Amino acid sequence: MSSQTISSPHKIEKIVSSDQNLSSVALAKGGVNHWQLTEKKFYEQWQQNHPAKKPQDFYNLQKLAARSLEGTVERYQAGFKHKPGNFLLKTSQGVVAFLYSTQINLAAHQGKKVKILAAERPNNYFAFPAYFVLEIQ
Repeated sequence: MSSQTISSPHKIEKIVSSDQNLSSVALAKGGVNHWQLTEKKFYEQWQQNHPAKKPQDFYNLQKLAARSLEGTVERYQAGFKHKPGNFLLKTSQGVVAFLYSTQINLAAHQGKKVKILAAERPNNYFAFPAYFVLEIQ
């Protein structure tokens, strides 16, 4: 795992990156990825009470409270402003959750049945719970 600070006003600190080729982590044309900002806020909020801790400590703690979910990953195409994830987890019963991750390239698992370990995140009043994917099989 690596952490780097970028001082350009058009880029942000990358919280955690285990794969430089993640499509969800791309910083194109000086833009900032929405999901990186979302996770950065969660980490900074937690860090206020844990000032000596690193991002990896935060995600290790998240894993302890994470849920195990199974289903098929599908891209969420709707262009809503405050959508709680850019992917969906579906089962034979229908959609069960919104998903996003800055650590896992969910696009690589699109259309595949997976088992995930995920931390709950706000769903912004959408119909299904939202999760940050920490691990995927």
